[in-house]
Amino acid sequence: MSDHFTETTTTSWGKRITNSFIGMLVGLLLFIGAFVVLWWNEGRSVDRIKTLAEGRGLVISIASDSIDDANEGKLVHLSGFTEGDEYLADETFGLLEIDALKLQRTVEMYQWHEETSTETKQNMGGSETTQTTYSYKKDWSESLIKSSGFKTPQGHENPTRMPYQSETTQSANIYTGEFILSQAFTSQINDFKPYPLSEDQYGAMEESLQEQWKIEGDYFVRGNLDTPAIGDTRISFSTIPPLDLSVIGKQHEGEIQPYKTKRGQIALLEAGTVSADDMFAAAEAENKLLTWILRLVGVIMMWVGLALVFGPISVLGSVVPFIGSLLGAGIGLIALVFALPLSLFTIALAWVFYRPILGGILLVSAAVLFFGGWRMAKDKLKARRSVL
Repeated sequence: MSDHFTETTTTSWGKRITNSFIGMLVGLLLFIGAFVVLWWNEGRSVDRIKTLAEGRGLVISIASDSIDDANEGKLVHLSGFTEGDEYLADETFGLLEIDALKLQRTVEMYQWHEETSTETKQNMGGSETTQTTYSYKKDWSESLIKSSGFKTPQGHENPTRMPYQSETTQSANIYTGEFILSQAFTSQINDFKPYPLSEDQYGAMEESLQEQWKIEGDYFVRGNLDTPAIGDTRISFSTIPPLDLSVIGKQHEGEIQPYKTKRGQIALLEAGTVSADDMFAAAEAENKLLTWILRLVGVIMMWVGLALVFGPISVLGSVVPFIGSLLGAGIGLIALVFALPLSLFTIALAWVFYRPILGGILLVSAAVLFFGGWRMAKDKLKARRSVL
C-alpha cells in the first residue's frame, strides 16, 4: 500500500459563508482574549520585577555546610555540592544502586506516524477546493500513537499498548550541603545526562526478560535497532548525577523553600557556584524575555481575531477569486494595522495602572500609531477602489 493518500474536497460558497460567520465568533473570542492576555502579562511582569527587587534587598549569602538558626525564615543564598540521601534503582532492568539525584527511563516504540499537508484553491463562483495529502512514515515515539484515528489505518496499524512506560524517579531527599531542597527547587533540576548501560546490568535482569531483550550500545532492545519493525522497542536511561548548585530561597527548619514576598515568591536555582547578584540578574532577564513573548502572543491573537471578524468580507468577494484574494490580503493588513496600536494601547493602560509615568508615554505612542495606521489603511482602501 502506498504511504501517501490524497483527498480532494470542495466547499460551496454558501458553506464558506456559514463557516466565516462561525469564524467571526472565534475571532471575537480571540480579540477579547488578547486584551486579557496583554493586561494580565503586564501585571505579572511588574509583580515579578518588584518581587525580585524586594529579594535583592533582603537576600543574605550563607555557607551550605552548616545550619545557623539565626537565619531562620530569612531569604538566603547558598552554593554547595548537591546529592541525594539514597541510591536509585530500576530493578526491572537491572539498574541498581545508581548514585544520582534523578533516574529517568525512556521507552520508545517504532510506530507509524501520520502527517498532513493541505493546498487550497479558490474557484470561480466562490467555492473552494482543498487537496489534503496524508503521508505515513515509521519512526520511534515515546508515546503510543493510535493508528485507528488515521485517515487510512489499513496497512498502518500500530500496537495498542506500550510494553513499559517511561518514568522518572528521584531521591526522597536532595541536599545542597546540609540543607534539604523543597520540591519547588528539585523540580528545576532537569539537566539529564545519558547513562551508559553495561553487561552487568543486563545480567541483573530477570531471565525471562533477558530472553526478550538484548543490549545494543546504550539501549535495551526488543527487536532490531538497525532495521526496526513496527512494534520494536528500545529503552534508554539518563541520570542527573550529584553536582554543585546555587539556590536562593527561605531557610525553614533545615529546608530551603520558596520565599513569599508582597507580590510573589522567590525560588531560584542555578547549576554551579553562582553569586546572588548574577542569579537575580538571570531571573530578571528571564522575566523580560517571557514578558515580550507573551506580548507577541497577545498581538498575534488580536491580529488573527480581527482578521477572522472581517473574514466574511473576503468570502463574499471570492465569487471572483482575484477579488477575494485581494480583499483577504487587505483585511490581513488592516487587521495588523489596528492590532498593533490596540495592543500598545492595552499595554499602556496596564502600565498606567501599574506604573503611571511610563504608561503615559506608551499611551501617546499608541495614539500616534493608531491614527497613523488609520490613515494608511484609508489611503490603501482608496487606492484599491480605484483599481477595481
